[in-house]
Parts: sequence; structure tokens; C-alpha cells
Amino acid sequence: MERGQDSLIVRLEAFIRKYYRNELLRGVLFSLALLGGAFLALSLGEFLLRFPTPVRAVCFFSYLALSAYVLLRYILLPLLKLYRIGKVLSYEEAALIVGRHFPEVRDKLLNALQLQRMQGMTSGQGLLEAGIRQKTEALRPIRFTAAVNFGDNLRMARWAALPALLIGIILLFQSNVFTEGTRRIIQYQTQFKVEAPFRFVLYNKNLRVFSGDGILLEAGLEGKALPDVLSLLLDGREINMQRRSDGRYVYRLESVRKALEFNLSAAGFISDPYRIEALQAPSLNGLSAQLEYPAYTGRNNELLESVADLEIPEGTSISWTLKTAYTEQIRVQLPEGIQQLSDKDARGWFRLKHRAMKSGAVVFVPRNKTVGFKDSLQVLLRVVPDAYPTVRIERSNDSAMESQIWFKGAATDDYGVSRVLFHFRFVRAEQQGKKALPMQQIPVSIQKGRDLAFVHGVNLSALGMEPGDEVEYFFEVWDNDGVHGSK
Repeated sequence: MERGQDSLIVRLEAFIRKYYRNELLRGVLFSLALLGGAFLALSLGEFLLRFPTPVRAVCFFSYLALSAYVLLRYILLPLLKLYRIGKVLSYEEAALIVGRHFPEVRDKLLNALQLQRMQGMTSGQGLLEAGIRQKTEALRPIRFTAAVNFGDNLRMARWAALPALLIGIILLFQSNVFTEGTRRIIQYQTQFKVEAPFRFVLYNKNLRVFSGDGILLEAGLEGKALPDVLSLLLDGREINMQRRSDGRYVYRLESVRKALEFNLSAAGFISDPYRIEALQAPSLNGLSAQLEYPAYTGRNNELLESVADLEIPEGTSISWTLKTAYTEQIRVQLPEGIQQLSDKDARGWFRLKHRAMKSGAVVFVPRNKTVGFKDSLQVLLRVVPDAYPTVRIERSNDSAMESQIWFKGAATDDYGVSRVLFHFRFVRAEQQGKKALPMQQIPVSIQKGRDLAFVHGVNLSALGMEPGDEVEYFFEVWDNDGVHGSK
């Protein structure tokens, strides 16, 4: 008896599985027909009519919502029920569907299921088993799965094939209907302009200029049917470009101080935007020098706010202050060597201190990462070395004392005479020991200064001279050179 019950249930299970396979097949065909038709309609409509942005947004999100609903309702749901996930057909519901296709067995099938449910609930088990056996045997010739006919989906398959066929034909002969139409719908936020029957050409290879400089824009048109006028769209203005004999159009923008965007326009068509970059070139806006002279010169220190060429004593300490803009580094070429300045204060000022020992040009080259360098500033430095002192001597004899000689001298130096010495030695003497004596020196009493006069008297007897002796003498003058030492 259980064998008859199992046979009936197995056959109903087979029907339910085939029923959901058919539902899945029908859902796939319906999805292809509906989504393919919607895709065809939207792409073709956008390609021909060029919807505005709000309409393209509605098309995009509507298609997404439709796709999600169709895939969930007609594909995912039947697939889950095929694997008995979620609520599926009961045996009674399956029997009703089978009964609609085979009316002659409808009542028998339902009675058999009712008898199976009653089994075990009444005391007359023998009569129930006999009834179930009789109903099952009567239903044995009927194939329940025949109630599901996959061929019924042929009509839906035709509907699914129609948009697929049209899509294939359009792809074969004009694929840009889908490539352009679909792209514009997906990128619904982007503004797409109508393509011109000609091509805009900008011949400038570089649209980067230094701030304040001008730029000559050169443009042209390429194609079969070309308009005669090419305009420049800049800051809401339309400017006609000048046509040259070679067919190119030119227009010069003067004093570009900030980034600019412009378009080319001809016959109602507008090009993609172009951008001119205004590069901020490094610049030196001011140069000052604090001069600290060597102390021995006696000169007061100076601050020069505007520096041209400089003439300074050797050893002068110069503190340069460079006022800059858009500058990250300064290369300083000094007569003594090259230095790189990279530290600046909050105002953008650079500072350098060096001791001037050589004449030559001091070149300041400002730089930044964007443009490297553009201009430079040069200061000609003339370093004046400390001069040697000079002395003039006049000799006179004392009329009252034959052994007394007087020297009248004048010593000069650019910054000061520090000392004067009188040197002498015997070159002939009756006493041989005198000639062997080394050169002797006697300090001359002076008042230190740049230009000084002095008088120095020499008593020959005091020097140890005797008749017949000869003496060689000279005066030596020393300056106050504080850089290299007194000389």
C-alpha cells in the first residue's frame, strides 16, 4: 500500500519540478524580451532625440529598477522554488493544475490525496487502503508531467528573439547607436554636445605662459565643408579670430595673469574647452644690503635699500636681503663661489651674509618647481684692496751742530699709518766690528692717521759714527690693514 502512495507523491514531485523549470524558462524569455526591448528603445531614442539630462537620468534609473524587478520576479524566484527554497506548490495545488489539463482524472487525483490525509485518522484502515489503491491504479496511465509543455513558450521565444534580432542588425550596420546612446544614458550627468561635421584644431603645443605675458592662439578647421568664420569664446564673449593666408586663424591674448578657459566656435558648433595656465614665475622684488666695514677703516656701517653696483673695501661683510615672490630657492653666484638659498621667512624674504674678498659679479637667480627660473639680478661688486702706505723724506743738516741731521717726512695711507721706523747700518767703518752689526731700527714718534707729517732728528755721534764711517739708512712706514695684517 505504501508503494502506491509513494508512486503518487513521486509523480507529483516530478510535475512540480518540471512546472518550475518551465516557469524559469518562461521568465528568462520574458526578461530577454522586456529588457532587450527597453534597451533597444532607450538607446535608439537617445541616439535620435538626444534627451536632456533629467530625461536621461529617469531612463537610467528606470531601467535599473525594471531590470532588478524582472530578474528577481521572473528568474530568481522560480530558481529558488525549483530547489524548494521558500513557499512552493502543495500537492493539492499541483493536483488542481494537473486536473485542468486532464479533467477526467481531476476528481480521482484529489480524492486519492484526501484519502491519504485521512489514513491513520479513522479506524477503517482496510477500506481506506483499498480506496487509495483503486484511485492510484486508475491514475497510473496518466503522465502528470505532460501537463507542462515547454513548447507553450515558443510564442514568448519569438518576442525575445525580436529585440535581439533588431539589436544584431543595428550593431552590424551602425553600432554607434548603442555605443553612443548607451554611454550618454549611463553618463546622464555629463553634457554631450552635437558633433560637428568638421574638426576643431588648436595648433598651440603649449598653453602655459608666464603670468603677465601674452600668447598667440593658432587654430583651424579640418573636414570637407568648412565655415569661413572661427570664433573664440572667452569669459562670455565671442571674439572673431583673424584668418591668415595659410588658412589658419590667430588671435593674441595680452597679459595673461590667471588661468583662462576658452572654446572654439564655428557654424553653431563649440569645441571642447581649452585651458591656458598662467605660471607664476619666481621674481626678485627688492634687494637691500647691510654693509659692515672692517673696523680699521673707520667707516660707519650702511644700509642700502636699493642696490646697484657696489665699491667697498676688501673684507667688508655684506648681509643681503632678497624680497621675492613665488620663489622656493635662490642660486647665488658670488666671486668666491656659488651658494644655494632655500630658507625664507614668512614674508618670502631670503638672507645671505658673506665677506667680500674678490671683485666680480654677484648674480641672484630665483627658482621654483613650476618654471625653474626666468629672470636674474646682477650686482657688480668692486672690492678695493687695502693700499700700501707711502712716505716722502726731506733731509736737512743742523747749522748749529754738524753731527745733527733732521728729516722732515710725510706719510700717507688709505686708512691710516700705524708706525714709522728709521733703519740704519754701517757700510764703512774704521772699526771692523761696526760693519758686522745687523740693521738697526729706531721708532719715529708720530700721531697715527691717514696723512701725517713728522720730524725725526738723528745725532750721528749718538749712532757711534766717526770720521770716515758711512751709514746706509731708510724710513719704513706701516699701515693698519685689519684684513691681511699690517704691511
